[in-house]
Amino acid sequence: MNNEIFDVPISELTEGIQLRIGTRDTTISEYAETMKEEGWGSFPPIEVCRVDDQWRIADGHHRWFAALEAGIETVPCRQVGSTSAELVLYAVQGNARHGLRFTKEERKNAVLAVMREFPMKIYLHSVDKEPPAKSEQFVNSITFISN
Repeated sequence: MNNEIFDVPISELTEGIQLRIGTRDTTISEYAETMKEEGWGSFPPIEVCRVDDQWRIADGHHRWFAALEAGIETVPCRQVGSTSAELVLYAVQGNARHGLRFTKEERKNAVLAVMREFPMKIYLHSVDKEPPAKSEQFVNSITFISN
């Protein structure tokens, strides 16, 4: 993928993958107020993957919800992948880059999402032991590192 930024009608975006337990309403409201006053302005583009002929959001859910609330019809996007596997990896990396750390439950969500896409790469453990995603110690020890 290149770093080209292009506009997508907001109605063509779909949720994609959300590793967070939920969105923060105060953040969405603050973003929406800014967007109502200034348009998209200095917000970064929404990171998307083109999967099954849909623009699925990998990173930028709060901005998407805020744009919907503000009545913005098109939003700047950057394509970061074209498969569900790339969607999962980019969502994990994107959330790891943000200042807000994953909660225990969110780490578990991330691990399970990666395991669904890459089962052979994660299940490198003894067959007589509990699978790593069900081990609370394993899930709590994971730290996502992005380049």
